[in-house]
Amino acid sequence: MENQKITSLDTACCMQRKRRLQTHFDDFVECFFTIRAKDLMLNKDNRVKSSERDKSLEKGLELFKENIVKSSRYSGFKCLATLNFSSDLFNNFTIVSSIEFDKDNEFFAISGVTKRIKVFDYNAVIQDVVDVHYPCIEMTSPSKISCVSWNSYQKNVLASSDYEGTVTVWDSSTGLRSKTYQEHEKRCWSVDFNEIDTRLIASGSDDAKVKLWSLNMEHSVTCIDAKANVCCVKFNPRSSCHLAFGSADHCVHYYDLRNTKEALAV
Repeated sequence: MENQKITSLDTACCMQRKRRLQTHFDDFVECFFTIRAKDLMLNKDNRVKSSERDKSLEKGLELFKENIVKSSRYSGFKCLATLNFSSDLFNNFTIVSSIEFDKDNEFFAISGVTKRIKVFDYNAVIQDVVDVHYPCIEMTSPSKISCVSWNSYQKNVLASSDYEGTVTVWDSSTGLRSKTYQEHEKRCWSVDFNEIDTRLIASGSDDAKVKLWSLNMEHSVTCIDAKANVCCVKFNPRSSCHLAFGSADHCVHYYDLRNTKEALAV
């Protein structure tokens, strides 16, 4: 009986995966032929060695296989834990504006309009059978917080932006501020640490400016005039010199920080 049950479950699982693949069949076809087209172009190039062609073909088929595996492996979401951001049951203004994991994915920070940053131990939250979760540490800001970003090198360092336009650098081991930057004239919506040059921080504000900060400096080191309210900023994770930001002009602007007079792409 047990073997029959296991066989039935396996059959149902295979059928479910097959249905998912059939639903996205056109996408897989397009993906496959896009990869093959690149391989064919490479084969036509006489300058490319046969060994390099073989490696490219193998890499392309591997990428296609990964797409199929990912699509068939996952079928849905399961809630592992629920956290109540507010400790005040009578406080309705508990909007969570940002959630970020640290560099080792061991801790995550939650921030919002309660003017608090709460840092939780991920494993403790997942393993705890009780729905009441307590933060490892809590940091209080004088203003509502819009965004947080962890440093990818220094585990205990994170930055925040707030509704007063302030960018703050925190030490999560002590809960204390280590630096405060107050040059934005309006609400600061977004902040991001550079993953390559981990001293650099970018911030975007309603004052239509993107500012760059260095942990070694007391004032901003660069300012980009965005012409419109800046809603989000993000460094290229593989470059210390490239930055993208989205703004109220309905565009995403991509800059090389070595020449901020003109965007590389809009």
